[in-house]
Amino acid sequence: MGNNSIRKEEYNGILLENMIASLLQEKFTKTYNTYLFYDSNKQNVDFIIQKGFQNPIPIEVGRGKKDKKQVKTAMKTYKSSHGIIISNTTTKISKEDNIIYIPYKTFSIL
Repeated sequence: MGNNSIRKEEYNGILLENMIASLLQEKFTKTYNTYLFYDSNKQNVDFIIQKGFQNPIPIEVGRGKKDKKQVKTAMKTYKSSHGIIISNTTTKISKEDNIIYIPYKTFSIL
């Protein structure tokens, strides 16, 4: 609405993050009894999910090339066994170096 000062790519990235947050909140917290947290460190990941007292799982969401450095740093910080990147740069679910890559279109139908 009105004069938007951010670029279309940034705006689409924000919409994607909001969609993923909604799905995490609606499906995962209710279905799998997990908790959704937001990482307050701006240089870390977008979300963290945790079930009970298990180690948290960092999640990075975005469009374009996502650097796994953020996820690796969060994994170390939170002592996580793995992390998740949800983006449009992969066409199938894959795992590399304890990081799970999920296409956002696939994630949206889980």
